[in-house]
Amino acid sequence: MKGKIQEIYQQSHQIYGAPKIAAVLHKNGEPISERTTGKYMREMGIRALWVRHWTHTTTSRENG
Repeated sequence: MKGKIQEIYQQSHQIYGAPKIAAVLHKNGEPISERTTGKYMREMGIRALWVRHWTHTTTSRENG
């Protein structure tokens, strides 16, 4: 099971966390909970990367 978790993690470019990995495993017919998936990920020392979305901001210019 840990091998499958590692494979899904690598295919996601190290972005997927336990909920998404568990969902992919469920889709493939593997019965595993998010909690167990997270436990295995911690044991293997892997973590999901938090991707901050780029936000467009405006700035004001003072005249003068």
